[in-house]
Amino acid sequence: MQLPQELQHFPHPTLIVVGDHVHAQFWLAHNENAELLNEIEMRPELKSDNEGSFVNTDNGAVNGNEPNDKERLKHFIKAVAEQIVKIVHGGQAQAFHLVMIKELGETVMSDLHDDVRAKASWPIEADLRYMPVVEAIGRVVKKY
Repeated sequence: MQLPQELQHFPHPTLIVVGDHVHAQFWLAHNENAELLNEIEMRPELKSDNEGSFVNTDNGAVNGNEPNDKERLKHFIKAVAEQIVKIVHGGQAQAFHLVMIKELGETVMSDLHDDVRAKASWPIEADLRYMPVVEAIGRVVKKY
């Protein structure tokens, strides 16, 4: 994808990771272009009725069908961090930016090796997963 002229601020290959707690997109921006390198999606699994139900002594069975998300989120963060390491260590990007909510960005950063973390800017605190990638790249350009 060709970037609009006002967003062409990437003289060196730069990884831009746009994500939320379920999805992550890995964009490589360089000169006037941005290319989608990869996407990761890990949706929460809902418990079955038997696993998620409990008994309420007043009214009988009640469905507590909330997902147990901690383990899935841990695997998701690890997968995002591994993909960043692969791209940076593979020489595809000289730097990277995270565009995600603060707590998620901090957790991803803490999961990276020091040599990779050194190539990062601090996470841009935004939930832009469902907005056009051009807007996420625009946030990166405005901040730096």
